[in-house]
Amino acid sequence: MIKFLQAGSSCGSSLLTIGSDCGVHFVQRSTTRLLSTIKSVAKRKRGLSMIDVKAGNATNILNGVDSSSWWVGRVQAMRRHNGKQFGVLRQAVDLLARTEESGRRNPNNPHIEVMLQYYRKFPGRNKFKYDHTDSKWIDVDCIISTVTMSYNSTNEVYTLDRNDSEQLSKFVTKRTI
Repeated sequence: MIKFLQAGSSCGSSLLTIGSDCGVHFVQRSTTRLLSTIKSVAKRKRGLSMIDVKAGNATNILNGVDSSSWWVGRVQAMRRHNGKQFGVLRQAVDLLARTEESGRRNPNNPHIEVMLQYYRKFPGRNKFKYDHTDSKWIDVDCIISTVTMSYNSTNEVYTLDRNDSEQLSKFVTKRTI
């Protein structure tokens, strides 16, 4: 089981609040839509229903390995699932007390989603521009850790702490192995 970064962050805090900078883990699933797989599966008579085979529907199959990447973002809003609806969350979320990877949610940490504005990679080592928007809510379990960003006002570029960059890269490479 791969655990989220506990000591890698240079921030010293694992609390996520509105305005916090954090590293986020994304996985690009490598599936391919192929019609020829239907024919090969139909010959073996397993994996697809005969309805799909007769209709000639394409299927998604796993092709190769998934590619992982990390992004840096700043929390714009947080929400918590209450019954069948979401409510605004203003308290800090402890990243160390979140769900385990067993698939079961920790009852003390309900379903929480965050909206981030992302930093775009800028030429140079660990340099970022704060100008990439995305209006999608992501699960708090995608967040790796909080990170430290320092601002250079002369060229309006943020620099990610070197220790944080190494830990984020290490986390992504462990997830892909």
